[in-house]
Amino acid sequence: MSTNILTITPETCTNVKGQIYKICLPPKIYCYNQNIEGLITLCDKVYNCNRCQTESEYYIPFFAGDKIMIQTQLADYYNADKRNPASGWGTAFKACLVGSNGTLTDVTQFTSRRFVGWGCSQTYQVLEIDTSMFTDDCFKIQIQAMDGGDVAYEVCTQEFRRILSCAKTLMIESVQTGKDCIGNCYDLPTKYVGDSFKYSNKIRLQGTIYKTGITTTYDGKKKIIRDNYRLNIGEIIPEFMLNYVVKQLFGANISDEYPEIIVDGETYYFEGVNTQNRLTDSPMFLVSFDLFKECKDRVKCR
Repeated sequence: MSTNILTITPETCTNVKGQIYKICLPPKIYCYNQNIEGLITLCDKVYNCNRCQTESEYYIPFFAGDKIMIQTQLADYYNADKRNPASGWGTAFKACLVGSNGTLTDVTQFTSRRFVGWGCSQTYQVLEIDTSMFTDDCFKIQIQAMDGGDVAYEVCTQEFRRILSCAKTLMIESVQTGKDCIGNCYDLPTKYVGDSFKYSNKIRLQGTIYKTGITTTYDGKKKIIRDNYRLNIGEIIPEFMLNYVVKQLFGANISDEYPEIIVDGETYYFEGVNTQNRLTDSPMFLVSFDLFKECKDRVKCR
């Protein structure tokens, strides 16, 4: 018997007239929808496992007791209505803490808050990791998006490492609404499963901040006194961390003339970034930021 092949154009209706005995569908391809420029990457692309000889080892520092928020914007293949999810962490999405010896542990044991939700016109997921709940000195988080009982795809965070509390570090976060340059949502979720809270990009970095001078200008008749500061990141950083600090941490509310930055609880305003490639054949960077505080009159300073 001869073989007749009938091609059906996608998204159209075709009368097959009883000719079809077998329908061959194309393979299902999952789209993870996740920006992988910053702290989130594909699990086989984690920096320390793929760096070249000219690139330095790099771990994101943390003190015991720090709370670290991880956000992903993974496509939701589990919930029938991703705008109003019914299933959250543990079913629609699963996460493991990969410890110092490679042991995998359900990360919900180490989270203080978490949700799977919809907001900023997208589906997104947030975990708040409480580092006081485990003793591993190094860790990363492995996150899986589920499709029924199958893993649709997985991503991982870059690696974190515990450091001594006497080390010179800064706790930095930006004040944001809406989305940053790489898609993270800072608004409360409109629909969610879990806890309702706003995502924070707060992170600890080795570095120092110091005053560089005072400038005086006038806004009409009003005198403006500005205290200028320089924030230096105290070690060379790889490209993924440069993306994080410039596009996410200091990419806050990019429509604002001077985005608001909080450093160790003190509010500053961001003016500019300075980057220097450490070696011409290595994507490692020295980075500093120009910040300021401003006084516009005797009683109102910002």
